[in-house]
Amino acid sequence: MARMSIYVPDDLKGRMDDLESNWSAIAQVAFEREIRLHPKLTENEMQATIERLRASKKAQIDDVIQAGVEAGKKWAQDEAEYLDLTKVGRALEQKFAVKSTSKDEAGNETDTMRSFPKLSNGLLLSEAVAEGEHYEHGFCMGVLDVWKQVKAHLA
Repeated sequence: MARMSIYVPDDLKGRMDDLESNWSAIAQVAFEREIRLHPKLTENEMQATIERLRASKKAQIDDVIQAGVEAGKKWAQDEAEYLDLTKVGRALEQKFAVKSTSKDEAGNETDTMRSFPKLSNGLLLSEAVAEGEHYEHGFCMGVLDVWKQVKAHLA
């Protein structure tokens, strides 16, 4: 049987000394109880859990993207001013045509979404869609969808 040392406060040790108990057996029971409270997953359980969470992640991300698409379309159709929609629509066309980066005046690469000028309501687009990257992506896709449909009619 393996041996181990444990440390207890002096007052507890004094009270333990007053009793005639098999402290090793008592500790073993306590250790077993604690181990049962924290069971380790088997390899099959872990794989099943990972697969379930991956499926959940995909479904949730798809839902968040779809909510962003709907919000982006609503903004473009019902709330955007002409100059805002034009500015954002053109920037999104450029963003998705050139892999989401552009160069600033100094030649540094910047994320096009983060460098939009202010909209007429004073917000940056990235502030207006601060729900997260998946929501933002969906929002942009919704705006872009509306922009592509209306831009030729606005010229």
